[in-house]
Amino acid sequence: MPGDGRKNLVPNEKRTPEERRRNAQKAGQASGKKRRIKKLMSEIYADLLADQSGIKKGQGISKVVEEILNKTDAKTTSARVALLRELREGTEGSKVKTETVLTINTDDEKIQQILKEHGVNKPESEN
Repeated sequence: MPGDGRKNLVPNEKRTPEERRRNAQKAGQASGKKRRIKKLMSEIYADLLADQSGIKKGQGISKVVEEILNKTDAKTTSARVALLRELREGTEGSKVKTETVLTINTDDEKIQQILKEHGVNKPESEN
């Protein structure tokens, strides 16, 4: 395959400790740079939102929230719902509930063996 650089990769096990340290240092520096960029983007976004919402103009966050919640314009309904969800998740945490359903075929021989090892008996069907 032309342009396939994977064939040039050398596993870490075949590298010297010095090469591993150097590569780990490069990875750490790249990670730090990425985190700084992400933080900067978050700050820019927060400043933009604060500027657009009026917080920077002397209004407090409570005033801005009150303004958004009291608007009756149909276009702002989703914004009000999103704001309330963000406020709730920020103060109470996410309320996303997940449920996992697992079905085990108890007729399988390996499953029966595992159940037997742990002292679980297969319930007899009631007819």
